[in-house]
Amino acid sequence: MNICGVDDYLIGEQQSDIRHEYIAGQVFAMAGASETHNRLAGNLFFHLRAAARGTPCGVFMGDMKVRVAAHEAFYYPDVLLTCASEDAAPFYKTAPCLIAEVLSPSTELTDRREKLIAL
Repeated sequence: MNICGVDDYLIGEQQSDIRHEYIAGQVFAMAGASETHNRLAGNLFFHLRAAARGTPCGVFMGDMKVRVAAHEAFYYPDVLLTCASEDAAPFYKTAPCLIAEVLSPSTELTDRREKLIAL
């Protein structure tokens, strides 16, 4: 848990082998996911990507951050969909229309409370 600014966080994430979420200056390393978790997220991504084909929407999985400016936070959702043309930042999105999290015992409380409230 480090305290840093947004710019330092974004630079650090581009150089790190480990993904971190950022909440109000604090950085939290993310744990790896199970095979089942990956299969569920992958299946959802696949179907959303097929449905979005030919539209201006973009579907992202795992490595795309969502910036929540009101909470000074960056999260890595399992799957996200954005259809906003102005949502063009290369390392994070700010206007997703859908966010999906595959719940696991170690992340369920954070996903259901902190992330749900922030997003």
